[in-house]
Amino acid sequence: MQIHSSVSVFVVCAILFTGQTNCARTVVKAPPELAGPILETISACSRETKNNPERITSAMKENKVFEDDAFLKFIDCTFQKSGYAKPDGTLDIEKSVKVFPKNVDMKTVFENCNKDKGSTRVETTFKIYKCYQQTSPVQLVF
Repeated sequence: MQIHSSVSVFVVCAILFTGQTNCARTVVKAPPELAGPILETISACSRETKNNPERITSAMKENKVFEDDAFLKFIDCTFQKSGYAKPDGTLDIEKSVKVFPKNVDMKTVFENCNKDKGSTRVETTFKIYKCYQQTSPVQLVF
């Protein structure tokens, strides 16, 4: 499936938000037992939120952010269905840090990003994800 291979490009180049390429960051690989379910969720949420998979793939490859309603719902869906966000849209920090190597201090990044709240759950999830993309010291690949 094309979305799976594209997700690596998506994450490697610091994804979607700043419009800048942040490929100078250290690349870390998600554990396979976590990567598979996350990739399946991304694919399912793309369909569920009616986001064209080519659009998601393009955003991933080109470090674009779309701030339209459908894309925000895609981000929220992905975090909610994968269990990495709580019902209010904030990250489940303890679960989220398990995706990263223990020698990377993602807990501090996630704690800081969790402070950024929106007026809805969808906005909160998106703001936290955007913060993560802008402040993470590593690039996660699947």
